[in-house]
Amino acid sequence: TNEVAFTTQPVLEIRDQDNNKVENSTATVTITSSPSGIGGTTSMPAVAGVADFIGKGVKLTGTKGAYTLTYASSPLGSDTQGITLLPGSADHLFVHQSAADAKSRATFGTQPIIEVRDISNNAVPASGLTIHASVEAGPTLSGTTEIAVDATSGRATFKNLKLQGLTSVGGYSVTYEATTGNLSSVSELLPLSAGAATQLSVSPTSFTATSGVVFDTTPVVTVKDADGNPVLDSTHTVHVAILPTGATIDGFADSRLNSGNGTTSFPSAKLTGTAKSYTLTYTTTGTSLAEATQTITLEAGAADHLTVVQ
Repeated sequence: TNEVAFTTQPVLEIRDQDNNKVENSTATVTITSSPSGIGGTTSMPAVAGVADFIGKGVKLTGTKGAYTLTYASSPLGSDTQGITLLPGSADHLFVHQSAADAKSRATFGTQPIIEVRDISNNAVPASGLTIHASVEAGPTLSGTTEIAVDATSGRATFKNLKLQGLTSVGGYSVTYEATTGNLSSVSELLPLSAGAATQLSVSPTSFTATSGVVFDTTPVVTVKDADGNPVLDSTHTVHVAILPTGATIDGFADSRLNSGNGTTSFPSAKLTGTAKSYTLTYTTTGTSLAEATQTITLEAGAADHLTVVQ
Protein backbone atom coordinates (compact mmCIF):
# COMPACT_ATOMS: atom_id res chain seq x y z
CA THR A 1 0.00 0.00 0.00
CA ASN A 2 1.31 3.44 -0.94
CA GLU A 3 3.21 5.25 1.84
CA VAL A 4 2.66 2.34 4.26
CA ALA A 5 5.44 0.09 5.61
CA PHE A 6 5.35 -3.39 4.10
CA THR A 7 3.36 -5.82 6.21
CA THR A 8 6.15 -8.33 5.56
CA GLN A 9 9.57 -6.65 5.76
CA PRO A 10 12.48 -8.07 3.71
CA VAL A 11 14.95 -10.58 5.17
CA LEU A 12 18.07 -11.43 3.12
CA GLU A 13 20.55 -14.27 3.66
CA ILE A 14 24.16 -14.23 2.50
CA ARG A 15 24.83 -17.61 0.86
CA ASP A 16 27.71 -19.41 -0.76
CA GLN A 17 27.76 -21.01 -4.20
CA ASP A 18 26.11 -24.13 -2.80
CA ASN A 19 23.29 -22.10 -1.25
CA ASN A 20 24.58 -22.43 2.31
CA LYS A 21 24.12 -19.47 4.64
CA VAL A 22 27.46 -17.80 5.40
CA GLU A 23 27.22 -17.41 9.17
CA ASN A 24 30.22 -15.11 9.54
CA SER A 25 29.19 -12.61 6.82
CA THR A 26 28.56 -8.97 7.73
CA ALA A 27 28.01 -7.76 4.17
CA THR A 28 25.79 -4.70 3.76
CA VAL A 29 22.60 -5.15 1.71
CA THR A 30 21.02 -2.13 -0.02
CA ILE A 31 17.47 -1.96 -1.41
CA THR A 32 16.53 0.08 -4.49
CA SER A 33 13.33 0.16 -6.52
CA SER A 34 12.31 0.63 -10.13
CA PRO A 35 10.48 2.93 -10.57
CA SER A 36 12.09 4.87 -7.72
CA GLY A 37 10.15 5.40 -4.51
CA ILE A 38 11.67 3.12 -1.89
CA GLY A 39 11.69 4.52 1.63
CA GLY A 40 12.42 3.60 5.22
CA THR A 41 15.75 2.02 6.17
CA THR A 42 17.14 0.78 2.85
CA SER A 43 20.62 -0.37 3.86
CA MET A 44 21.47 -2.96 6.53
CA PRO A 45 24.63 -4.91 7.47
CA ALA A 46 24.17 -8.65 7.84
CA VAL A 47 24.37 -10.20 11.28
CA ALA A 48 25.40 -13.85 11.27
CA GLY A 49 24.80 -13.90 7.52
CA VAL A 50 21.30 -12.32 7.71
CA ALA A 51 20.28 -8.76 6.72
CA ASP A 52 17.03 -8.34 8.59
CA PHE A 53 14.86 -5.30 7.72
CA ILE A 54 12.04 -6.21 10.13
CA GLY A 55 10.91 -3.08 11.98
CA LYS A 56 12.83 -0.80 9.61
CA GLY A 57 9.74 0.65 7.88
CA VAL A 58 10.64 -0.27 4.31
CA LYS A 59 7.90 1.11 2.05
CA LEU A 60 7.11 2.43 -1.41
CA THR A 61 5.74 5.86 -2.26
CA GLY A 62 4.62 6.67 -5.78
CA THR A 63 2.24 5.84 -8.59
CA LYS A 64 0.31 2.61 -8.13
CA GLY A 65 1.38 -0.38 -10.22
CA ALA A 66 4.24 -2.82 -10.65
CA TYR A 67 7.62 -2.20 -9.01
CA THR A 68 10.82 -4.22 -8.89
CA LEU A 69 12.88 -4.26 -5.70
CA THR A 70 16.57 -4.95 -6.09
CA TYR A 71 18.63 -6.20 -3.14
CA ALA A 72 22.34 -5.71 -3.77
CA SER A 73 25.59 -6.29 -1.90
CA SER A 74 28.96 -5.70 -3.51
CA PRO A 75 30.70 -7.81 -4.66
CA LEU A 76 28.13 -10.55 -4.06
CA GLY A 77 25.64 -9.43 -6.72
CA SER A 78 21.92 -8.90 -6.35
CA ASP A 79 18.50 -10.48 -6.20
CA THR A 80 15.12 -9.02 -7.24
CA GLN A 81 11.52 -9.17 -6.11
CA GLY A 82 8.34 -7.99 -7.86
CA ILE A 83 5.73 -6.04 -5.90
CA THR A 84 2.44 -4.36 -6.78
CA LEU A 85 1.86 -0.97 -5.15
CA LEU A 86 -1.76 -0.21 -4.23
CA PRO A 87 -3.27 3.24 -3.53
CA GLY A 88 -2.80 4.56 -0.02
CA SER A 89 -5.28 6.23 2.29
CA ALA A 90 -7.41 9.12 1.09
CA ASP A 91 -5.51 12.41 1.36
CA HIS A 92 -7.17 15.03 -0.86
CA LEU A 93 -9.73 15.70 -3.57
CA PHE A 94 -8.98 16.40 -7.22
CA VAL A 95 -11.15 17.85 -9.99
CA HIS A 96 -11.10 15.05 -12.56
CA GLN A 97 -13.60 16.84 -14.80
CA SER A 98 -14.37 20.54 -14.40
CA ALA A 99 -17.90 21.89 -14.47
CA ALA A 100 -18.58 23.92 -17.60
CA ASP A 101 -21.25 25.72 -19.64
CA ALA A 102 -23.07 27.23 -16.65
CA LYS A 103 -26.11 29.37 -17.43
CA SER A 104 -28.28 30.87 -14.71
CA ARG A 105 -31.04 28.43 -13.64
CA ALA A 106 -29.94 25.77 -16.16
CA THR A 107 -28.09 22.53 -15.35
CA PHE A 108 -24.41 22.69 -16.23
CA GLY A 109 -23.60 21.51 -19.74
CA THR A 110 -20.72 19.54 -18.18
CA GLN A 111 -21.16 18.22 -14.66
CA PRO A 112 -18.10 18.01 -12.35
CA ILE A 113 -16.38 14.75 -11.45
CA ILE A 114 -14.33 14.77 -8.25
CA GLU A 115 -11.72 12.12 -7.51
CA VAL A 116 -10.43 10.99 -4.11
CA ARG A 117 -6.63 10.68 -4.18
CA ASP A 118 -3.84 9.57 -1.89
CA ILE A 119 -0.69 11.57 -1.13
CA SER A 120 0.86 10.44 -4.45
CA ASN A 121 -2.21 11.35 -6.52
CA ASN A 122 -3.45 7.79 -6.96
CA ALA A 123 -7.22 7.43 -7.16
CA VAL A 124 -8.50 5.81 -3.96
CA PRO A 125 -11.38 3.36 -4.49
CA ALA A 126 -13.71 2.14 -1.77
CA SER A 127 -13.14 5.16 0.45
CA GLY A 128 -16.78 5.23 1.53
CA LEU A 129 -16.79 9.03 1.34
CA THR A 130 -19.48 11.46 0.27
CA ILE A 131 -18.53 14.69 -1.51
CA HIS A 132 -20.43 17.96 -0.97
CA ALA A 133 -20.46 20.86 -3.45
CA SER A 134 -20.98 24.49 -2.41
CA VAL A 135 -20.53 27.96 -3.92
CA GLU A 136 -19.23 31.26 -2.57
CA ALA A 137 -21.66 33.93 -1.37
CA GLY A 138 -23.76 35.45 -4.13
CA PRO A 139 -25.33 32.87 -6.42
CA THR A 140 -27.32 29.82 -5.35
CA LEU A 141 -26.13 26.28 -6.11
CA SER A 142 -28.82 23.63 -6.45
CA GLY A 143 -29.29 20.11 -7.77
CA THR A 144 -27.72 17.00 -6.25
CA THR A 145 -25.05 18.69 -4.13
CA GLU A 146 -23.91 15.53 -2.28
CA ILE A 147 -22.68 12.46 -4.14
CA ALA A 148 -21.21 9.20 -2.78
CA VAL A 149 -17.80 8.24 -4.15
CA ASP A 150 -17.91 5.24 -6.49
CA ALA A 151 -16.26 2.25 -4.84
CA THR A 152 -14.50 1.17 -8.04
CA SER A 153 -13.29 4.41 -9.64
CA GLY A 154 -12.87 6.54 -6.51
CA ARG A 155 -14.87 9.31 -8.18
CA ALA A 156 -17.99 11.29 -7.33
CA THR A 157 -19.95 12.21 -10.47
CA PHE A 158 -22.35 15.07 -9.78
CA LYS A 159 -25.79 15.35 -11.36
CA ASN A 160 -28.15 18.22 -12.16
CA LEU A 161 -26.00 20.94 -10.57
CA LYS A 162 -26.93 24.50 -11.57
CA LEU A 163 -26.26 28.06 -10.45
CA GLN A 164 -28.77 30.88 -10.14
CA GLY A 165 -27.61 34.47 -9.88
CA LEU A 166 -25.85 37.35 -11.59
CA THR A 167 -23.48 36.58 -14.43
CA SER A 168 -19.73 36.47 -13.81
CA VAL A 169 -17.09 36.26 -16.52
CA GLY A 170 -14.34 35.73 -13.94
CA GLY A 171 -16.35 32.93 -12.40
CA TYR A 172 -17.68 31.88 -9.01
CA SER A 173 -15.65 29.63 -6.72
CA VAL A 174 -17.26 26.19 -6.39
CA THR A 175 -15.79 24.08 -3.57
CA TYR A 176 -15.90 20.31 -3.17
CA GLU A 177 -15.23 18.72 0.21
CA ALA A 178 -15.70 15.39 1.92
CA THR A 179 -18.50 15.33 4.48
CA THR A 180 -16.33 13.28 6.87
CA GLY A 181 -12.60 12.96 7.55
CA ASN A 182 -9.81 15.50 7.19
CA LEU A 183 -9.25 15.44 3.45
CA SER A 184 -8.11 18.62 1.72
CA SER A 185 -10.93 20.18 -0.28
CA VAL A 186 -10.63 21.44 -3.86
CA SER A 187 -12.17 24.44 -5.65
CA GLU A 188 -12.64 25.64 -9.21
CA LEU A 189 -13.75 28.91 -10.81
CA LEU A 190 -16.92 28.54 -12.87
CA PRO A 191 -18.02 31.40 -15.16
CA LEU A 192 -21.78 32.02 -15.16
CA SER A 193 -23.61 33.39 -18.18
CA ALA A 194 -27.22 34.51 -18.60
CA GLY A 195 -30.01 31.99 -18.66
CA ALA A 196 -32.99 31.83 -21.00
CA ALA A 197 -34.53 35.15 -22.06
CA THR A 198 -37.72 35.91 -20.09
CA GLN A 199 -38.30 39.66 -20.16
CA LEU A 200 -37.65 43.06 -21.67
CA SER A 201 -36.22 45.90 -19.66
CA VAL A 202 -36.18 49.59 -20.61
CA SER A 203 -33.96 52.34 -19.29
CA PRO A 204 -34.82 54.83 -17.96
CA THR A 205 -38.23 53.79 -16.67
CA SER A 206 -39.50 57.37 -16.56
CA PHE A 207 -38.43 60.85 -17.61
CA THR A 208 -39.73 64.23 -18.82
CA ALA A 209 -39.72 65.23 -22.50
CA THR A 210 -40.65 68.27 -24.57
CA SER A 211 -43.31 67.95 -27.26
CA GLY A 212 -41.81 67.74 -30.75
CA VAL A 213 -38.22 67.57 -29.48
CA VAL A 214 -35.96 64.50 -29.63
CA PHE A 215 -35.62 63.04 -26.15
CA ASP A 216 -32.61 64.17 -24.14
CA THR A 217 -32.55 60.64 -22.71
CA THR A 218 -32.37 57.83 -25.28
CA PRO A 219 -34.56 54.82 -24.45
CA VAL A 220 -32.51 51.61 -24.33
CA VAL A 221 -34.25 48.22 -24.36
CA THR A 222 -32.50 45.08 -23.12
CA VAL A 223 -33.54 41.42 -23.14
CA LYS A 224 -32.91 39.83 -19.74
CA ASP A 225 -33.24 36.46 -18.04
CA ALA A 226 -35.27 35.79 -14.90
CA ASP A 227 -32.42 37.09 -12.72
CA GLY A 228 -32.01 40.37 -14.60
CA ASN A 229 -28.93 39.34 -16.58
CA PRO A 230 -28.70 40.70 -20.14
CA VAL A 231 -29.08 37.91 -22.71
CA LEU A 232 -26.30 38.89 -25.08
CA ASP A 233 -27.17 36.64 -28.01
CA SER A 234 -30.82 37.72 -28.30
CA THR A 235 -31.92 39.01 -31.74
CA HIS A 236 -35.66 39.69 -31.22
CA THR A 237 -37.38 42.68 -32.83
CA VAL A 238 -38.81 45.30 -30.46
CA HIS A 239 -42.13 47.05 -31.14
CA VAL A 240 -43.30 50.22 -29.35
CA ALA A 241 -46.87 51.34 -28.61
CA ILE A 242 -48.26 54.39 -26.75
CA LEU A 243 -51.24 55.02 -24.43
CA PRO A 244 -53.36 57.05 -23.98
CA THR A 245 -54.08 58.81 -27.24
CA GLY A 246 -53.07 62.41 -27.64
CA ALA A 247 -49.55 62.20 -29.03
CA THR A 248 -47.75 60.72 -31.99
CA ILE A 249 -44.50 58.81 -31.68
CA ASP A 250 -41.57 59.30 -34.02
CA GLY A 251 -38.22 57.51 -34.20
CA PHE A 252 -39.71 54.33 -32.77
CA ALA A 253 -39.64 52.08 -35.84
CA ASP A 254 -39.44 48.40 -35.00
CA SER A 255 -35.82 47.71 -34.03
CA ARG A 256 -33.88 44.45 -34.01
CA LEU A 257 -31.82 43.71 -30.92
CA ASN A 258 -28.04 43.69 -31.23
CA SER A 259 -26.84 40.07 -31.08
CA GLY A 260 -23.64 41.20 -29.35
CA ASN A 261 -25.20 42.78 -26.27
CA GLY A 262 -28.94 42.02 -26.40
CA THR A 263 -29.93 45.70 -26.55
CA THR A 264 -31.44 48.22 -28.94
CA SER A 265 -31.91 51.97 -28.61
CA PHE A 266 -34.01 54.74 -30.11
CA PRO A 267 -31.72 57.78 -30.38
CA SER A 268 -34.08 59.90 -32.53
CA ALA A 269 -37.28 59.20 -30.59
CA LYS A 270 -39.75 61.98 -29.73
CA LEU A 271 -43.41 62.55 -28.83
CA THR A 272 -45.54 65.29 -30.36
CA GLY A 273 -48.92 66.12 -28.90
CA THR A 274 -50.90 67.15 -25.87
CA ALA A 275 -48.84 67.79 -22.74
CA LYS A 276 -49.62 65.01 -20.23
CA SER A 277 -48.33 61.65 -19.01
CA TYR A 278 -47.94 58.77 -21.50
CA THR A 279 -46.94 55.15 -21.19
CA LEU A 280 -44.77 53.50 -23.82
CA THR A 281 -44.97 49.71 -23.99
CA TYR A 282 -42.10 47.70 -25.48
CA THR A 283 -42.90 44.20 -26.74
CA THR A 284 -41.46 41.53 -29.03
CA THR A 285 -43.42 39.75 -31.73
CA GLY A 286 -43.92 36.01 -31.57
CA THR A 287 -42.32 35.51 -28.14
CA SER A 288 -43.47 35.11 -24.57
CA LEU A 289 -41.06 37.71 -23.21
CA ALA A 290 -42.59 39.95 -20.53
CA GLU A 291 -43.14 43.50 -21.83
CA ALA A 292 -41.44 46.61 -20.47
CA THR A 293 -43.13 49.95 -19.83
CA GLN A 294 -41.85 53.50 -19.65
CA THR A 295 -43.62 56.60 -18.33
CA ILE A 296 -43.00 59.90 -20.12
CA THR A 297 -44.27 63.23 -18.86
CA LEU A 298 -44.72 65.37 -21.96
CA GLU A 299 -44.37 69.11 -21.53
CA ALA A 300 -45.32 71.90 -23.92
CA GLY A 301 -42.89 72.71 -26.67
CA ALA A 302 -41.59 76.11 -27.77
CA ALA A 303 -44.10 78.98 -28.26
CA ASP A 304 -45.59 78.74 -31.76
CA HIS A 305 -48.82 80.80 -32.06
CA LEU A 306 -51.73 82.54 -30.31
CA THR A 307 -55.10 81.01 -29.68
CA VAL A 308 -58.28 82.81 -28.49
CA VAL A 309 -59.47 80.94 -25.43
CA GLN A 310 -62.16 83.49 -24.33
